[in-house]
Amino acid sequence: MYDLGIIALIGIAAFVMLLRGDPKWTLPPLIGAVALFLVPAVVMYTIAFFAPQGSPLPPLFEIRQGEFFPYPYPAGSLQEALERNYKAIHETYEALLTAQRVSAAAVFTVAYTETLLHIISTAAGAPGVVVQLSKFAMYFSKVGDPVLQISLTTYNAATAFVMIFHFLEFMAGAAVKMAVPLLALSLLAVIFGPTRALGGALLFFALIMIVPSYIGYYLAPVGKEFAAWGVETA
Repeated sequence: MYDLGIIALIGIAAFVMLLRGDPKWTLPPLIGAVALFLVPAVVMYTIAFFAPQGSPLPPLFEIRQGEFFPYPYPAGSLQEALERNYKAIHETYEALLTAQRVSAAAVFTVAYTETLLHIISTAAGAPGVVVQLSKFAMYFSKVGDPVLQISLTTYNAATAFVMIFHFLEFMAGAAVKMAVPLLALSLLAVIFGPTRALGGALLFFALIMIVPSYIGYYLAPVGKEFAAWGVETA
Protein backbone atom coordinates (compact mmCIF):
# COMPACT_ATOMS: atom_id res chain seq x y z
CA MET A 1 0.00 0.00 0.00
CA TYR A 2 2.86 2.38 0.71
CA ASP A 3 4.19 2.01 -2.81
CA LEU A 4 0.78 2.67 -4.30
CA GLY A 5 0.40 5.74 -2.11
CA ILE A 6 3.75 7.10 -3.26
CA ILE A 7 2.84 6.53 -6.90
CA ALA A 8 -0.52 8.22 -6.40
CA LEU A 9 1.05 11.26 -4.76
CA ILE A 10 3.63 11.58 -7.53
CA GLY A 11 0.92 11.30 -10.17
CA ILE A 12 -1.31 13.89 -8.51
CA ALA A 13 1.59 16.31 -8.04
CA ALA A 14 2.66 15.92 -11.68
CA PHE A 15 -0.92 16.43 -12.87
CA VAL A 16 -1.35 19.60 -10.80
CA MET A 17 1.96 21.02 -12.01
CA LEU A 18 1.06 20.35 -15.63
CA LEU A 19 -2.30 22.05 -15.21
CA ARG A 20 -0.75 25.14 -13.68
CA GLY A 21 2.05 25.36 -16.22
CA ASP A 22 3.91 27.64 -13.83
CA PRO A 23 7.72 27.31 -13.86
CA LYS A 24 7.75 28.15 -10.16
CA TRP A 25 5.90 24.88 -9.60
CA THR A 26 7.37 22.70 -12.32
CA LEU A 27 11.06 23.57 -12.12
CA PRO A 28 11.77 22.82 -8.42
CA PRO A 29 10.65 19.16 -8.59
CA LEU A 30 12.53 18.64 -11.85
CA ILE A 31 15.67 20.28 -10.47
CA GLY A 32 15.31 18.27 -7.27
CA ALA A 33 15.06 15.02 -9.24
CA VAL A 34 18.17 15.92 -11.25
CA ALA A 35 20.07 17.06 -8.15
CA LEU A 36 19.19 13.83 -6.37
CA PHE A 37 21.43 12.00 -8.84
CA LEU A 38 23.77 14.82 -9.87
CA VAL A 39 25.07 15.66 -6.39
CA PRO A 40 26.03 12.05 -5.52
CA ALA A 41 27.58 11.68 -8.98
CA VAL A 42 29.73 14.78 -8.42
CA VAL A 43 30.82 13.44 -5.05
CA MET A 44 31.72 10.03 -6.47
CA TYR A 45 33.61 11.44 -9.46
CA THR A 46 35.53 13.79 -7.17
CA ILE A 47 36.52 10.94 -4.85
CA ALA A 48 37.42 8.73 -7.81
CA PHE A 49 39.68 11.46 -9.22
CA PHE A 50 41.87 11.40 -6.10
CA ALA A 51 41.58 7.68 -5.36
CA PRO A 52 44.08 5.12 -6.66
CA GLN A 53 42.86 3.15 -9.63
CA GLY A 54 40.67 0.25 -8.60
CA SER A 55 39.95 1.55 -5.10
CA PRO A 56 36.42 0.80 -3.85
CA LEU A 57 34.09 3.78 -3.59
CA PRO A 58 31.17 3.92 -1.16
CA PRO A 59 27.75 4.00 -2.86
CA LEU A 60 25.65 6.97 -1.80
CA PHE A 61 22.40 5.18 -2.67
CA GLU A 62 21.23 1.65 -2.17
CA ILE A 63 18.34 -0.08 -3.90
CA ARG A 64 15.62 -1.19 -1.51
CA GLN A 65 12.74 -3.42 -2.44
CA GLY A 66 9.42 -1.83 -1.69
CA GLU A 67 6.09 -3.53 -1.49
CA PHE A 68 5.72 -3.54 -5.25
CA PHE A 69 8.81 -1.95 -6.82
CA PRO A 70 12.45 -1.21 -5.91
CA TYR A 71 13.48 2.35 -5.19
CA PRO A 72 16.73 4.19 -4.41
CA TYR A 73 17.33 5.10 -0.79
CA PRO A 74 20.23 7.12 0.68
CA ALA A 75 22.87 4.74 1.99
CA GLY A 76 24.75 5.29 5.21
CA SER A 77 27.96 4.03 3.66
CA LEU A 78 29.42 7.49 3.03
CA GLN A 79 29.29 8.35 6.72
CA GLU A 80 30.78 4.97 7.57
CA ALA A 81 33.54 5.51 5.01
CA LEU A 82 34.32 8.96 6.42
CA GLU A 83 34.53 7.50 9.93
CA ARG A 84 36.83 4.77 8.63
CA ASN A 85 39.00 7.40 6.94
CA TYR A 86 39.25 9.46 10.12
CA LYS A 87 40.23 6.43 12.17
CA ALA A 88 43.04 5.51 9.76
CA ILE A 89 44.29 9.10 9.58
CA HIS A 90 44.20 9.51 13.37
CA GLU A 91 46.16 6.30 13.93
CA THR A 92 48.75 7.38 11.37
CA TYR A 93 49.00 10.82 12.96
CA GLU A 94 49.64 9.30 16.39
CA ALA A 95 52.30 6.99 14.95
CA LEU A 96 54.01 9.91 13.23
CA LEU A 97 53.95 11.91 16.46
CA THR A 98 55.73 9.04 18.17
CA ALA A 99 58.33 8.91 15.41
CA GLN A 100 58.84 12.66 15.66
CA ARG A 101 59.35 12.53 19.43
CA VAL A 102 61.73 9.58 19.23
CA SER A 103 63.80 11.21 16.49
CA ALA A 104 63.90 14.47 18.46
CA ALA A 105 65.15 12.56 21.50
CA ALA A 106 67.84 10.95 19.33
CA VAL A 107 68.96 14.35 18.04
CA PHE A 108 69.29 15.80 21.53
CA THR A 109 70.99 12.67 22.86
CA VAL A 110 73.71 12.72 20.21
CA ALA A 111 74.20 16.48 20.43
CA TYR A 112 74.34 16.63 24.22
CA THR A 113 76.63 13.60 24.46
CA GLU A 114 79.14 15.16 22.09
CA THR A 115 78.97 18.49 23.91
CA LEU A 116 79.32 16.80 27.30
CA LEU A 117 82.45 14.93 26.20
CA HIS A 118 84.09 18.14 25.07
CA ILE A 119 83.23 19.82 28.38
CA ILE A 120 84.60 16.94 30.44
CA SER A 121 87.78 16.69 28.39
CA THR A 122 88.33 20.41 28.81
CA ALA A 123 87.64 20.42 32.54
CA ALA A 124 89.69 17.31 33.39
CA GLY A 125 92.96 18.10 35.15
CA ALA A 126 95.17 15.03 34.64
CA PRO A 127 97.03 15.03 31.29
CA GLY A 128 96.44 11.31 30.74
CA VAL A 129 92.74 11.68 31.31
CA VAL A 130 92.61 14.65 28.95
CA VAL A 131 94.37 12.66 26.21
CA GLN A 132 92.08 9.66 26.57
CA LEU A 133 88.93 11.76 26.69
CA SER A 134 90.11 13.82 23.72
CA LYS A 135 90.67 10.66 21.70
CA PHE A 136 87.22 9.37 22.64
CA ALA A 137 85.67 12.75 21.87
CA MET A 138 87.33 12.81 18.45
CA TYR A 139 86.13 9.27 17.75
CA PHE A 140 82.62 10.12 18.88
CA SER A 141 82.64 13.22 16.69
CA LYS A 142 83.44 11.10 13.64
CA VAL A 143 80.65 8.67 14.49
CA GLY A 144 78.27 11.13 16.08
CA ASP A 145 78.15 13.73 13.32
CA PRO A 146 76.68 11.34 10.70
CA VAL A 147 74.30 9.96 13.32
CA LEU A 148 73.29 13.50 14.19
CA GLN A 149 72.64 14.32 10.54
CA ILE A 150 70.56 11.17 10.09
CA SER A 151 68.59 11.96 13.23
CA LEU A 152 68.01 15.53 12.08
CA THR A 153 66.85 14.35 8.67
CA THR A 154 64.48 11.85 10.25
CA TYR A 155 63.14 14.49 12.61
CA ASN A 156 62.57 17.01 9.82
CA ALA A 157 60.81 14.44 7.63
CA ALA A 158 58.68 13.26 10.55
CA THR A 159 57.75 16.85 11.35
CA ALA A 160 56.64 17.42 7.75
CA PHE A 161 54.50 14.27 7.84
CA VAL A 162 53.02 15.30 11.19
CA MET A 163 52.02 18.70 9.82
CA ILE A 164 50.40 17.13 6.75
CA PHE A 165 48.46 14.53 8.72
CA HIS A 166 47.47 17.07 11.35
CA PHE A 167 45.68 19.03 8.62
CA LEU A 168 44.21 15.86 7.11
CA GLU A 169 42.99 14.72 10.53
CA PHE A 170 41.29 18.07 11.12
CA MET A 171 39.54 17.96 7.74
CA ALA A 172 38.58 14.30 8.16
CA GLY A 173 37.11 15.05 11.59
CA ALA A 174 35.12 17.92 10.11
CA ALA A 175 33.92 15.63 7.32
CA VAL A 176 32.65 13.07 9.83
CA LYS A 177 30.61 15.75 11.59
CA MET A 178 29.43 17.96 8.75
CA ALA A 179 29.93 16.51 5.25
CA VAL A 180 26.82 14.32 5.05
CA PRO A 181 24.46 16.97 6.54
CA LEU A 182 25.91 19.55 4.14
CA LEU A 183 25.25 17.23 1.20
CA ALA A 184 21.66 16.75 2.35
CA LEU A 185 21.16 20.49 2.79
CA SER A 186 22.72 21.18 -0.60
CA LEU A 187 20.19 18.86 -2.24
CA LEU A 188 17.36 20.76 -0.57
CA ALA A 189 18.80 24.20 -1.29
CA VAL A 190 19.45 23.51 -4.98
CA ILE A 191 15.75 22.90 -5.61
CA PHE A 192 14.65 26.48 -4.99
CA GLY A 193 15.83 29.46 -6.98
CA PRO A 194 16.66 31.87 -4.12
CA THR A 195 18.79 29.26 -2.35
CA ARG A 196 20.34 27.58 -5.40
CA ALA A 197 23.67 29.37 -5.03
CA LEU A 198 23.70 28.42 -1.36
CA GLY A 199 23.19 24.80 -2.34
CA GLY A 200 26.19 24.94 -4.64
CA ALA A 201 28.27 26.50 -1.88
CA LEU A 202 27.22 23.79 0.59
CA LEU A 203 28.18 21.11 -1.92
CA PHE A 204 31.54 22.81 -2.43
CA PHE A 205 32.28 22.90 1.31
CA ALA A 206 31.22 19.27 1.68
CA LEU A 207 33.62 18.26 -1.09
CA ILE A 208 36.42 20.28 0.54
CA MET A 209 36.01 18.09 3.62
CA ILE A 210 35.47 14.78 1.84
CA VAL A 211 38.44 14.99 -0.53
CA PRO A 212 41.15 15.44 2.18
CA SER A 213 39.51 12.64 4.13
CA TYR A 214 40.04 10.24 1.24
CA ILE A 215 43.49 11.58 0.43
CA GLY A 216 44.54 10.99 4.03
CA TYR A 217 43.04 7.51 3.99
CA TYR A 218 45.02 6.51 0.91
CA LEU A 219 48.20 8.11 2.30
CA ALA A 220 47.82 6.48 5.71
CA PRO A 221 49.73 3.26 4.82
CA VAL A 222 52.67 5.34 3.57
CA GLY A 223 52.60 7.41 6.75
CA LYS A 224 52.56 4.32 8.96
CA GLU A 225 55.49 2.79 7.10
CA PHE A 226 57.46 6.00 7.46
CA ALA A 227 56.61 6.19 11.16
CA ALA A 228 57.89 2.65 11.70
CA TRP A 229 61.07 3.46 9.76
CA GLY A 230 61.56 6.67 11.72
CA VAL A 231 61.28 4.90 15.06
CA GLU A 232 63.71 2.18 13.98
CA THR A 233 66.18 4.73 12.60
CA ALA A 234 66.05 6.87 15.72
